[in-house]
Amino acid sequence: MPLPLIAAMIVNLLVLIPVLLFAARGQRADAVFGPDTPARRILFSMYAAIAGVSAGLLALAALQSMPALAPATIAIMCLQIVYKSLTLPWLGLSHPVAATNLAVTLFHALALGAWAMGIGA
Repeated sequence: MPLPLIAAMIVNLLVLIPVLLFAARGQRADAVFGPDTPARRILFSMYAAIAGVSAGLLALAALQSMPALAPATIAIMCLQIVYKSLTLPWLGLSHPVAATNLAVTLFHALALGAWAMGIGA
């Protein structure tokens, strides 16, 4: 798998693992993610899924055992770019989740651009 796509999956893990651990702490997460509701649990289920898929793609890349790694990685990156971008109009840039989402979105967009231009292939 090309280096920009590997870097994007690593960024997913570097962001999501602390977020998931922080969420496990209960009330401290309320200020950022709101009270513990079914909606918040659904959000964290999605975060856990993205982290799990990212880890799986990195493991498969290390084993070089799946020819469709790049398309699978690009698919998860595109999904993240869309949903993370949608948080900006809902939350505003001053919200820490929206600001983090913007940073990840920009990184993923740059990684996709680098991949498309053959940088780090």
